[in-house]
Amino acid sequence: MSRIWVLGAPDPEMEAIEQLLRECGEHVVYATGPVHVGDAADIYLVGCSPPLACGAGWDDPGAYYEPVKIGARYYPRADADYTRRIVGICPYLPGTPEESLPASIVGRVIAELARAGAALPWDSEYVPGLAVGRYFLTDSGRYLIGTTDGALYVPPQYVHAEVDLTPEDLTAVETDGTWAVDDAVDGGRWFPGTAAEDEIDASDDPAATAVRICRETPMRGTWRY
Repeated sequence: MSRIWVLGAPDPEMEAIEQLLRECGEHVVYATGPVHVGDAADIYLVGCSPPLACGAGWDDPGAYYEPVKIGARYYPRADADYTRRIVGICPYLPGTPEESLPASIVGRVIAELARAGAALPWDSEYVPGLAVGRYFLTDSGRYLIGTTDGALYVPPQYVHAEVDLTPEDLTAVETDGTWAVDDAVDGGRWFPGTAAEDEIDASDDPAATAVRICRETPMRGTWRY
């Protein structure tokens, strides 16, 4: 295990990040308390900053400075081990609408995955000169991310605020026993995930609820083209 991703409190965005990381074969844990990072050399803290432990630990830490306690044992602090790299990932305020994805937590996770050489299972496009970990917004409003395998399209469900996407562009349709949402701009169809589908089915207005979830938290479902 060369990398470990420590995620903050579970919410739709964190669940989408977890799904993406697991699809890439990454090791993922949630920060429900102090975290033992094992032998990971690269530690990514996604929206959290829990105490980090490493090593075998002791029943009695003796004079060790500020050990991390997990259960009944005490461990050295991972941040005191300079052979490890700790990367904090938090959102920042975008300067322009085009920076909505790069500034978001999920966008920064994608960029770090690209820099780490992880295999992102997405469609590619030829964009000469796009640096690894850098974004490019196409004329159609879709993002590309530079990777070691070239430029890849970021699936729309990871984009927080779709460019030029308004409620008038979205239409709820009932199909195969569930509610989906059609996008008049790109021609895609959004299908809700399990939790989103349950919320839609339980609402008084399933069509309106499907459109709202699709627009506000698209990562709770999947776009298909």
